[in-house]
Amino acid sequence: MLIKSTFMLIFIFTYSLNKSVMFLTQMGSNRQQSVLNREYHDVNNVISQIMACPAWSEASKRDIKTKENILQCLELISRNNNNVIRKAIESLFLKYPNDTSVWSRIFLLNRYIFQVPTDSPIDDNLFGGWVGIPIHNQKVNRLWPFSVDNNNNLILVGVFEGYFGNGYRGLDEFDYFLRKYGIRKK
Repeated sequence: MLIKSTFMLIFIFTYSLNKSVMFLTQMGSNRQQSVLNREYHDVNNVISQIMACPAWSEASKRDIKTKENILQCLELISRNNNNVIRKAIESLFLKYPNDTSVWSRIFLLNRYIFQVPTDSPIDDNLFGGWVGIPIHNQKVNRLWPFSVDNNNNLILVGVFEGYFGNGYRGLDEFDYFLRKYGIRKK
């Protein structure tokens, strides 16, 4: 009888322990799913923000209002987590692998987010064939088409002049700028 009671207690304890582990596993799974759902929502929100931003490739030279709208959009997008922005860029390149208007948005975003210099040695780290990027004395202006005003604010001064060559590697550029230059101080 004592053996039977002990066996019954062990069985009940093991059963309860298994149920607790299953419950905790499911709770962890629900939390993980919640985090994934939140990240999915955040990434889609940034994708929407990027796509709502006017395309630099479609703005005319004298269109000050569009340039102001672009800067406002970039400011809004830059408030997001960098990992979320990166995933949004990755998704956009998968969905629009050959769309210059999407590329031009990302080209500006990368320069807006990161502390890129106006004079950087020319190296193999050019990520696309943007026409008009200033290059002088073996130095490239990576900040172009932006310049900085007296208050350290970015101003969109360059005009889209075209794109040639292979596809823009904006995600590689994002990673390179993050690693090499870091986040722009506002």
